[in-house]
Amino acid sequence: MKTRNSLFALALLSAAPAHAQVTITASDMYNQAGQYFRAYANYFDPYNSTTAYSTGGVMGNSGGPNFWDFSVGPTNQVFRYDYLASAGVPEAASFPQAKIGERKTVEGTNSVSWLFFEQVPGTGRKVYGFYDTSFSSDQPDNVFNPPIIDFPDTIHYGDVWNTTTTITTLVSLIDPDISGSIPVQVTFSSAFKVDAYGTVELPLLSFGDCLRVNENETITTAADLDGTGNYQPVETDYAHNFYWLRPGYGICAQINSTQASSPPPDNFDQATAFMRMFETNKKPGTSTNTGIAAVTDLRAVVNGSQLLIKWTAPPATQHFRLEYSNSTLAPASWKPLTTITNLTQPFYLDTTSSDTMRFYRVVSLP
Repeated sequence: MKTRNSLFALALLSAAPAHAQVTITASDMYNQAGQYFRAYANYFDPYNSTTAYSTGGVMGNSGGPNFWDFSVGPTNQVFRYDYLASAGVPEAASFPQAKIGERKTVEGTNSVSWLFFEQVPGTGRKVYGFYDTSFSSDQPDNVFNPPIIDFPDTIHYGDVWNTTTTITTLVSLIDPDISGSIPVQVTFSSAFKVDAYGTVELPLLSFGDCLRVNENETITTAADLDGTGNYQPVETDYAHNFYWLRPGYGICAQINSTQASSPPPDNFDQATAFMRMFETNKKPGTSTNTGIAAVTDLRAVVNGSQLLIKWTAPPATQHFRLEYSNSTLAPASWKPLTTITNLTQPFYLDTTSSDTMRFYRVVSLP
């Protein structure tokens, strides 16, 4: 830590993996061709608010440990998610950089939609956009500008991240006397926080450790109403989404709020979707988040405005995450600074901070 009068003091902590909670890695997520899972979900009609699911507080509380009993819940519909190589998929034409297509099918209906992405090692799931005729029948392929990393490569309790992207699409005119459509730009901005941990029980898939990801989403819509290329603001809506991430199962449950003109609270009561995984061909044993040792001999050297942080790497560990906190070392206070992936150089060179106080720690990663 560094005081504002340039007197420097530093607190260093050698952190065990996962901050004493489970760690979710890319190997836990669905990102390989041939994988699939099925999930129970509720039916939702966006034009009939009475079909929204009443959550009854099943989301639990921040912190932990929590126990989420998702063995019971709505079974109105079954969603099937199949993961295919995007090459050769006709709907992938507008997403040439994508490697994987996630095909979502509502079983028993003609409803099919796609998400196109690639898994970038050391970074996370890079999403290029989606294909969905129900979102826009005039232009179902919606390209993200820019692509987003919606779920990082490694996820711990207390992590935070943000995404922002814009799509340009076409929306059919509502007026029955006028045919055609108008260009619309929709900007999606999300703030994510891994705010809870505990145990989740799933239908037919027993129970296990998990993390809860809390997403606050802002959806801003603008339209080219006069055909001049100038997009005028139309409306801003808000949504609140929760994801439960379990080792070996990825996103095993999800609850999405209804959209509203103001941000829904954490304990929102009406949900457009409550999804619970119950079947998969993914082997839970593919998770690589166990058996990782903490670093040792963590130390720092200060030279003027530069700070050299060094440590001794445990055997066979090549990836580390340097984090810092300005507060009281509460789990949610830690922020990522950088990721180091070179075993032969376990150090980081930083510029001394102007913060009143700063704590550092190094976390071993899979």
